Amino acid sequence: MSWLHTFLNYIGLSILRLFAFLPYAWTVQIGYALGYLFGRLPHQRKYVVLRNLQLCFPNLTSHQIQRLANEHWRLLGRAVIERSRVWLGSAKQIFSLVDIESEIPLGDNKPRILVIPHFVGFECGFMALSALGEKNGWQRGAGLYQNMKNPFFNQKIIEWRNRFGAKSINRQNRLFDLIREIRKGNFVVIAPDIDLGPKDSAFVPFFGIQTNTITAISRLAKACGAS
Repeated sequence: MSWLHTFLNYIGLSILRLFAFLPYAWTVQIGYALGYLFGRLPHQRKYVVLRNLQLCFPNLTSHQIQRLANEHWRLLGRAVIERSRVWLGSAKQIFSLVDIESEIPLGDNKPRILVIPHFVGFECGFMALSALGEKNGWQRGAGLYQNMKNPFFNQKIIEWRNRFGAKSINRQNRLFDLIREIRKGNFVVIAPDIDLGPKDSAFVPFFGIQTNTITAISRLAKACGAS
């Protein structure tokens, strides 16, 4: 890694730390502003969002589609900035962002697989569960991750995610670790849209569109005795 990359990495880390400890109302507005600006720049993801909305909501006008897209970018910008608080802030700061209600006793140490939609708040929810588990002495949580291109932040984010006792499992080649975590009675968080390869995926209707999802969850639950 060159000195320039190292310098830029530490600049980025400093910015994250700044966002983590700014007043929350400020970070929300900064996130909204950044999301608004990003949604107006020409990039591939912008057109992917518009196309997905057009396919899912064919009865909406182009103006209504654009309004939904704008709101998506605003909320995504907020979620990205909030991650600084989630990754670097205290458990108290995380609990101020998330309310957790459950119809099952999360602390009974039974193996559970939590299937969570890959919404913009996914990271915050997982971190809140991990912090709550450490606070109450529950079995630890585990989640899958994909390596980032930046090795500096890849390692940092793994450390931040695991700081309340959770375990981050590389989804490329560590699925046996996932099975072991479930069998130990730890709760495991999986997003249904992750790519586990053709053997563990299928295309099913979603808003009337054939969409990729994973089929391994039911087999994992059966093999591990998880609910």
